[in-house]
Amino acid sequence: MTPAPAPMLSMLAFMAGSWVSEAPGYVNEEHWTTPAGGSMIGMARTLKEGDTIGWEHLRIEAVDGQVRYLASPGGKPPVAFVLVDAGPGRARFENADHDFPQRIEYWTPDGGAGLCARISTLRSEAEGGTAMEWCWKPAPR
Repeated sequence: MTPAPAPMLSMLAFMAGSWVSEAPGYVNEEHWTTPAGGSMIGMARTLKEGDTIGWEHLRIEAVDGQVRYLASPGGKPPVAFVLVDAGPGRARFENADHDFPQRIEYWTPDGGAGLCARISTLRSEAEGGTAMEWCWKPAPR
């Protein structure tokens, strides 16, 4: 797919904020700054029974005419995913050369009172692909 142009960074403002989901024994958080200076900075953390079991540094940047999502899980070197589609309340990034995930999608659920994300292979689950999905609500202040 053709990468989306860099001005599309402003369309990702729907991701900005602090987001949380809870399940028995688990808390999952994601936090994003607003688009400014050609970037958005984010972080994610997963807690199990009060202990951090996973974390990730995240960055979205407009560079050389494209928007890239860079993920550094557990402090590993960043992996880049290119923005290939965006619209009101939705964005899709892809990197076909990465093992998993190859696609990262964000969207606002119906009503816009939260944020959802899905990571997956480029193949659908029906085609033997893999996917994981989260939906968060605004985090209490």
